[in-house]
Amino acid sequence: MKPASPSISVILPVYNAAAYVEIALASILGQSFSDFECIVINDGSTDGSTEILDRIAASDNRVRLVHRSNQGYSRCLNQALGMVRAPLLARMDADDESLPHRFALQVAFLAAHPEVVAVSGQWIRIDPVGRVLSEEKYLPVEHDAIIDELFKGFGVLPHPGVMMRADAVRQVGGYRVEFEPAEDLDLWLRLSDLGRLANLDEHIIRYRLHSGATSSARREEQRESARRAVVEAYVRREQAAPENFVPALSRTDNQAAVFAEWSRLAMASGHYRTAVIYATKACLAGSTVSHRGLFCDIVRYYRAGRHH
Repeated sequence: MKPASPSISVILPVYNAAAYVEIALASILGQSFSDFECIVINDGSTDGSTEILDRIAASDNRVRLVHRSNQGYSRCLNQALGMVRAPLLARMDADDESLPHRFALQVAFLAAHPEVVAVSGQWIRIDPVGRVLSEEKYLPVEHDAIIDELFKGFGVLPHPGVMMRADAVRQVGGYRVEFEPAEDLDLWLRLSDLGRLANLDEHIIRYRLHSGATSSARREEQRESARRAVVEAYVRREQAAPENFVPALSRTDNQAAVFAEWSRLAMASGHYRTAVIYATKACLAGSTVSHRGLFCDIVRYYRAGRHH
């Protein structure tokens, strides 16, 4: 029997994630803090995800599974939001992994900081097969530093690792579909009108990067959505947005550049074998002098640094 009023409602949208969703759900169901419900919305998957989800839901009564036709990511999140029964709402994506003490750390933090409406944390960035690319803890932890980055268009509150006060999310109207694919940045800015934001200094998720480069059209859509979210936030605060404001985007539409970036992340964290793998992929995808130079950089880092 499902708990009538769990401490946490997890919302997890799934669309064609058969390769990863079992790992993602196992990382949730294996949390050291176990008083939660997990609302899974299967958004019209066609790749075998449905069968995996049915099996998992039948084996753990904390899982509330809904199948529906494909309607999109933000609509999926809003449907799940309407089903939430707990005072705290945790997000999770179908291709990531939560570390075992994530919920315990976030629940304790929110209990100790009633002024905070949303808390995420540091992420371990991994490649599609789970190899570690970077364990660097670089995300700001304090509200003011987070806000500074959000107003530049940087989503420095990791969405799949966030825990929020459910009432605050409802009060600001949930996710706004028209701001996708920057719906998370828009939500953080609106939540910051109600309370403070924070990141834990501990790793809480393994965040999976994917090798499919973002298309130029999708990047421009993301940039424009982020720009509108930031400009609206300035208006709500009765401040003037910077003239000709254009958010910076970290992703690239070039496959070779994606692999080169991953190689640099891995070498900086001491994961040299992984760095070599992606330096090779970068050269094969589009060899340039800078890509070939990655191998020299890896040797230099290896001689100067630690080994994995």
